[in-house]
Amino acid sequence: MAQWVRQWESSSWLEQTQDWTDRVLSAVGVDRNGDAERVSLSLAATVWRVPTTEGDLFFKASAPPRAHEAELVTRLAPYSGGHIPVPLAVEPDEGWLLSPGIGRPATIASDLADPAQTSRILSDAADLQLRVAAAPPDVLAAGGMPGLLPADLPSVVEEALGAHAQLPEQDPLNLEPEYADALFSRLEDVQAAADALIASGIPATLQQGELRAEQVLIPSSRRAPVMFIGWGEARWAHPFELIGSAVMRACSRFGVEPDAEPVRGMVDAYLTRFSAHGTPDELRELLAPALMLSHAQRHEALMDLARAAEPEDRQVLAPRILEQLALTFGVASVTHRGRRALQAPRPAGAHQPGRRARRA
Repeated sequence: MAQWVRQWESSSWLEQTQDWTDRVLSAVGVDRNGDAERVSLSLAATVWRVPTTEGDLFFKASAPPRAHEAELVTRLAPYSGGHIPVPLAVEPDEGWLLSPGIGRPATIASDLADPAQTSRILSDAADLQLRVAAAPPDVLAAGGMPGLLPADLPSVVEEALGAHAQLPEQDPLNLEPEYADALFSRLEDVQAAADALIASGIPATLQQGELRAEQVLIPSSRRAPVMFIGWGEARWAHPFELIGSAVMRACSRFGVEPDAEPVRGMVDAYLTRFSAHGTPDELRELLAPALMLSHAQRHEALMDLARAAEPEDRQVLAPRILEQLALTFGVASVTHRGRRALQAPRPAGAHQPGRRARRA
């Protein structure tokens, strides 16, 4: 178990965080009227519900590799058009964030099963991305946020393949050389995806990395903006990365292809916000390339955790990390399930497997 998770489970840490919370509340004339209750605990973060005389607040502590979230949210919120709740207080050095309990978390069973509600969520997600892209450059630059821009994708992916292949066989993140080579043979596809996104001319923005139900807060009023939380994985990236996985999940949920209704209409609700760069039909061609970049970004975010975690945590994270790496190339898995796909013949002119992926 990671050191920071052990700390989060200690009574001394809880006393320290509750003392900080009480001091924050006292400064604004609010009292805590009950003990904090843990909502979630994972390698990435822990969240606690704090009952107060003015309603519930939520305390979040992020893992050290994601401790920048507290300061990032403070910087983002004023430029979000209400799409990001303004924190009541943050402790940047600790990665602590105290936020108001406004809105309700989106649910897969109701919100994401409703095409109209999903369209609203995607439209507001696009609005947030455009607002962040238009924010003054120094607002976020000072935070030193990482990025994975389309131009960097091929080199980042090649380096990742080499790093995994160089690990000892007993390491859970090891990638057998033959599969590293097979994935490398598909690097041409990654380059083509990067080129398509670069050619689109759509400016990069800072985004969450993946749009999941637990990162969406639905306001009580239809006129109020949908809110987005959970920025620990945020990176500078192409905006279309955000919805690729969400679109695939919607296709699975409704049993249709991306071009069929109701998914098509949901996607159009997002794409029409970028009308300055093309029609929905033109922009839809960028979704598949953006999905590849999204998986690469998710791989990097999980690797950040793995590098700082304990060996047993790496063991738990390894399947997800290797899955994201494989999905970057359009392969379902780099384990036995994905061998057939990896061994499929490549089109004429494609890169042939070689030793480059095993380079130190």
